[in-house]
Amino acid sequence: MRSDVIKHYFDNDRYAREASKKTRSAKNAKAKAGQFIAAKAPFGYKLDPNDRHHLIVDEPAAEIVRRIFTLASQGNGFTRIAKILREEKVLTPITYFNQNNPDYYKSDYWRQEFDWHCESVRVIINNEVYLGKLVYVSITYIRGNTRFRVIIENLTFSWEAAQTRSASGIIRQKKQSSL
Repeated sequence: MRSDVIKHYFDNDRYAREASKKTRSAKNAKAKAGQFIAAKAPFGYKLDPNDRHHLIVDEPAAEIVRRIFTLASQGNGFTRIAKILREEKVLTPITYFNQNNPDYYKSDYWRQEFDWHCESVRVIINNEVYLGKLVYVSITYIRGNTRFRVIIENLTFSWEAAQTRSASGIIRQKKQSSL
């Protein structure tokens, strides 16, 4: 009886590992093909209604993203940019998403429509998707009270190079001149 339980445990464990490998390889293949594989599009983009693995620019939100990058290029920090957006009464990404997707889950956490936080600004500025790049798989581990980020696999693909699956970046990166 005990050997049957142990055998059953190892069979289930092997099945779970194989399923995990298949899922990971399928996601890697989609990422290499230039497909977007997350459930929600980043702020400034929306999922193509005809193909959920393709991003298209959401112009009203893209204008906010461009404004954030313009403010950053003028030397403003994350906190200062968040304060400017609050003063200008610009909708936060979650408020904008909830207004444009009324059937999607709404979080009561964000009660104030214009309550920008410096962390939201930092995430937008550091996200390479706005440059037209797709970065796939980075995992944050939490051990005790400390967080540390480990990039297990960093697959970066330019959407322009992914055949017909291209999506333009909202921000144009300036080439640095060599001295």
